[in-house]
Amino acid sequence: MPAGVSATGLEIKTVEQINEEISNAQLTSLGSDLDTSPDQPLGQLNGIVATKLAELWELAQTAYNA
Repeated sequence: MPAGVSATGLEIKTVEQINEEISNAQLTSLGSDLDTSPDQPLGQLNGIVATKLAELWELAQTAYNA
């Protein structure tokens, strides 16, 4: 289900979804041979960014529920 407001409420993105989107964008823009696996520096950075973005989605959920 896509993230955002729907008839059933607010659907937020998970850390995993965000991380996958970041990785896919990098692979598309920078080349399919880029290593974004979690044990590589770029993959670790992606995980940090994805976690922080997920926190924003959680904040949106809190505001929506208020």
